[in-house]
Amino acid sequence: MIPALEQLVGSHHESTVKRGGEATQRFRMATRNLVRAICSQEKPLVLFLDDLQWADSSFLDLLYVLASDKVCKGLVLIGACRYEEVAHEDDLANFLRDLEDTSQTIVTPIETHNLPIWAVNDLVSDVLQMSQNRCKPLTRAIYKKTQGNILFVLKCLESLFDKKIMVPGEDGQWQWNCRDLRAWGDGVNNVTDLVRHKIKQLSSEDQMVLTIAACFGIEIDEYILSEILPETDVSGALDRSVESGLILDQASGHYKFVHDRVQQASYGLIRESDRAEFHLDLGQNLQKHLPEEDRDMHLFLILDQMFRGSSLLEDQDEKDKLAQLCLQAGEKATRSSDFKRASDYISCGIDLLSVRRWRDQYYLSLDLYNAGAEAKYCTAKYDDMDKYINEILSNTRTLRDKIRAYSTMLISLSARHKFKELFEVGFSVLEKLGEKFPAKSSLPRVLSEAVKTKWLLRNKTDDDILNLPDMCEPDKLDAMSILNIMCTSIFRGRRDMFPFVSFRMVQLTASTHKSMLKAIFRVKLSVFPF
Repeated sequence: MIPALEQLVGSHHESTVKRGGEATQRFRMATRNLVRAICSQEKPLVLFLDDLQWADSSFLDLLYVLASDKVCKGLVLIGACRYEEVAHEDDLANFLRDLEDTSQTIVTPIETHNLPIWAVNDLVSDVLQMSQNRCKPLTRAIYKKTQGNILFVLKCLESLFDKKIMVPGEDGQWQWNCRDLRAWGDGVNNVTDLVRHKIKQLSSEDQMVLTIAACFGIEIDEYILSEILPETDVSGALDRSVESGLILDQASGHYKFVHDRVQQASYGLIRESDRAEFHLDLGQNLQKHLPEEDRDMHLFLILDQMFRGSSLLEDQDEKDKLAQLCLQAGEKATRSSDFKRASDYISCGIDLLSVRRWRDQYYLSLDLYNAGAEAKYCTAKYDDMDKYINEILSNTRTLRDKIRAYSTMLISLSARHKFKELFEVGFSVLEKLGEKFPAKSSLPRVLSEAVKTKWLLRNKTDDDILNLPDMCEPDKLDAMSILNIMCTSIFRGRRDMFPFVSFRMVQLTASTHKSMLKAIFRVKLSVFPF
């Protein structure tokens, strides 16, 4: 998350991949502990977060952990958003209500307004280095158009200078003609008009660079633009845009629009009817021309562009390729513990499949629905998860194709403490895999399993067991996976059956002389030593 932090704490090894909520909780806890470590009441940390109206639920969940932390006394969070763009049911509105109602965190709203005319006059006077009285005619013309919007005021001053309506006089002071000022005012309606006019003063080539950059958001990556426009001087175009005050140079080939209104004005140069095709072309262009090693790094970027134009896809083969990209993006987001994004990508991929998906795109459908069920589990959307799992179980051809869905179902049942249903489903699947268990436990049966297990382990040392080659029988591997998922829940909810499960796992290991989970068996075996 913070690559530069490695310079302070050193490199680290990749930790074991955790499932679902466990990975999310670990990430949140690590972030919270980092913030606790770097701030205190004596040396507080102030975080200013702009444009929160665009924040997604994953970010807001992390922010909630930080804002509601009662241990951390030195953190001040300041968020900015456009109030008119936040509906009552939006994620941000729900986040703020939860923060106040659930965690009792103090939330202080600060509503900012447009500047009054006297403040605009102070600003104009300060910018032009002229007396306030002399600036009043100019201020009135600007205020009439801007109503005190600070960005609009500044852009109006730039426009007056660019159009030479405001010019330096012989006395070294700025001067203007009131008639020209009125004519200028008649042609200005909003800040977007001013910005768009400034963009159109650039060459057509530079305009195209800015327009394409705007399709990717407020951040600009010179490398990406160079791949899309290999015959264009992208670097020169960006430098000229910096000189025009439209973007900021953030070094190392990264730029940023000075304001989201500038980005919106640049994007507005594309006719609305052409935008879907424009985005689709950008995505396909990147997918085709980016080197393979960079394709995965920019997968989300590519997919977002292609999906914004997916409504134009008519050929099912093209839709299948896009669905495959959605699957890859979902798996990548899952590896980063961004399960909400993973769920969204997978859902989009499923929507792209044909009506006869289980006939024509069987394995792609299987992978998408399995990944979708896992993502829904990780976001606690259990009803949606159950729908995906039922779809898999109703349409798959073999038991082996159902195992991943059964595994997700068992994990979710355990998380919801539905042990009775877990045992019914789990033992039913094991029986189909050739591993039948008794309906009830009894001491003679336990002793019989113990003797059988001890016989299989005769003459085997610990080293012999640890050095066994991997199990390769598919049914046995699937059975071991199911048993491993069920084991902890059985110990909690059906302790009378726990010896049978533990003995069976050891028996499978010893009898086949092959296992991938030998460390697990040592733990299970230690509960019942011989």
